[in-house]
Amino acid sequence: MKFSILHISDLHRDLSDEINNKWLLDSIENDFNQFSEQTPKIAKPSLCIVTGDLVYGVNFGIVDASKELQRQYTQAEEFLVGLADRLFDGRRDRVIILPGNHDICYEDVMSSLQQVKIPSDHDKKSYWLTNYFCLILN
Repeated sequence: MKFSILHISDLHRDLSDEINNKWLLDSIENDFNQFSEQTPKIAKPSLCIVTGDLVYGVNFGIVDASKELQRQYTQAEEFLVGLADRLFDGRRDRVIILPGNHDICYEDVMSSLQQVKIPSDHDKKSYWLTNYFCLILN
């Protein structure tokens, strides 16, 4: 059984000069149309693995950060759906996503953090570390 895998990484687009989804999808489709005419032929992919950053992301403290991040998520989703439609007859299970560090909401991460002070006293520190690691391991 022969198969090929299309690997796409780091889709995040420069916010100052974004390329639209149609152009990206047209370019990928045109490449695969040419590959079938080459010797040796390159098989149409059986699946696509998209790794890394699907979106550019937003920095901490940006006004309307969640709105901008949602816009980027929507743009990435439209691209992935279009990719499934064009290359895999709409089969979304053929597109595997492994998100990257840009794909999280940095503001949510920062707002969820809580500083924990480790006691300086040896016995208290030992107790704290023992209980903390027990929580992690359980």
